[in-house]
Amino acid sequence: MNKIVFCVIFVLACVHAYEHFPHPELDKREVVFEDSTFGLLDMFKRGLLKGFIDPHYGGNDMTHVGTCAPDTEPDAWKFLGQTDAVLTETNPTAVWENYCFGENKATLQWIDEMTAEVTFETNGKKSLLCSDSYLLTTLLHFDMKIMKLSGKHVVTYKFADADEVATAKSTGLKILKFCDHWYNILPDFLMTVRFFIADMITMKLKVPLPASWLEKIYDDHYRFLHRWEGLKLVPRHPKILLGPDFFERNAKSGDIMCRYAGTGTSSIIVWATGAQCSHIAVYMWGLEGTADAGKLFVLQSNEEGIWKQPIADFWAENANTTTVMLPLSDQSRAKFDVKKAWEWFHTVEGSPYGIHNMFFTFLDTPEQNWPQVISSDAWFTFMNILSKIDIPGTGNVADTIMGKALNHRLGTQGLSMSQIIVEAAKRGITMGELISMPEQEGWLYDGKQQFVCCAFAAGLWKHGNLFGDMEIMPQEFTNEDIFSIKVYDDNYKLPYECQVNDPDLPYCMTSGIYKIDPRNFNRVEPYSHMNEKCPSKAPFYRRTPGC
Repeated sequence: MNKIVFCVIFVLACVHAYEHFPHPELDKREVVFEDSTFGLLDMFKRGLLKGFIDPHYGGNDMTHVGTCAPDTEPDAWKFLGQTDAVLTETNPTAVWENYCFGENKATLQWIDEMTAEVTFETNGKKSLLCSDSYLLTTLLHFDMKIMKLSGKHVVTYKFADADEVATAKSTGLKILKFCDHWYNILPDFLMTVRFFIADMITMKLKVPLPASWLEKIYDDHYRFLHRWEGLKLVPRHPKILLGPDFFERNAKSGDIMCRYAGTGTSSIIVWATGAQCSHIAVYMWGLEGTADAGKLFVLQSNEEGIWKQPIADFWAENANTTTVMLPLSDQSRAKFDVKKAWEWFHTVEGSPYGIHNMFFTFLDTPEQNWPQVISSDAWFTFMNILSKIDIPGTGNVADTIMGKALNHRLGTQGLSMSQIIVEAAKRGITMGELISMPEQEGWLYDGKQQFVCCAFAAGLWKHGNLFGDMEIMPQEFTNEDIFSIKVYDDNYKLPYECQVNDPDLPYCMTSGIYKIDPRNFNRVEPYSHMNEKCPSKAPFYRRTPGC
């Protein structure tokens, strides 16, 4: 019955949108900034048929590695976009080039306290049937505008809220280019949802999938990363399969386990950070004189929280993923105090996974950390939409993955996403500037510190004195930072099994169908406040020295 009611409401919403919202292709339009959702439904409904009869073109900047450009087919995550211009009271005019029109100009004029007019001028059309699709947003509400004809286009925006007017005047009205044709936005979104289907079935619903399905999903995610991250796909043909006994013979306390699991979540972590793996854990032997003496554990932070797992149990769950063992150098091992690391572990054992600050491990700059189809403005427009949705059993997704950490950065508590956007604007802070503020180890979430996997590993190293007296913020470490930091053995003698399986690698691949690329392995010397201001823009992930 609930599904029927939902379908009826959805259809009525589409009808309402069709009757009440001006078409985004009109040259002269008037838009009320009150409920953007109906306008979005209108765009979807009108665009689905359009996509079949007018495929447009693929864009000149389509290359092997995916870019923010329209393609002939939809793709995951391309429902988002990049910021082309920001119009403010002090800078009301902007010019830019886009895929279809080479010359674009927009001018913002405030008609009265609650009304603004944006005039577009488009020229230099590059193709007969091409068009440019835009999202105009204050982050609180948004509007779609489609440019198909050269000339002047005027949009009048009537604001319903004084806070939104203040936000628009302070941090600007943003003009975002869609990374796809406007009629592909819904298929793009559905393909993004499909990205996580296996995660939801196997992890949330605990329903096992056939091995053949998992193998296909695994390979699909690798192909996605090959296209969007530029990940090298070098097949492995191991002659010797490893078991838990291999680790008991070769792993030492403080060594790193680096894993890629071939899931939607794993792929997003790798794509966003430029990493080679999506999960980091630490091998640790139990201390002498304790019940754990002589036992090898994998210490980790994952959906179970912060905990220790016996090596046999860990391997039973991960033997079919891609894993690699990264051994510490003799110098690093000499610094690492195993007893102190265990003492710190027991202070955080049982704490929840760091879902509240996960994004902030890699968001170090206002714009140079997002994948190539996302900008801060696009992300927070999307987050504000999500903030209005409470998912049963999950709660408010936007508050969970962003809201609590943003409140910490503002020194506030309990503000919703829209309130955070307004409060930041009052202080003259853009959302990009807000997310780039470094995390602080002492910040509590629901009364406890939180660490994602890589932050936990850095924290264990830090409290085990691996970094000496350096000022290190564990929550600013990504998986790639753990992989690339220069603490490993440059002259590691591969165990016999690894020499047979992967003699060309500087570390031991312990499982997987593709090799983990050593391109950035063991390169960055540790230093105080490292990883707090580092760009990592896909697909090149260029890191500036000393960031």
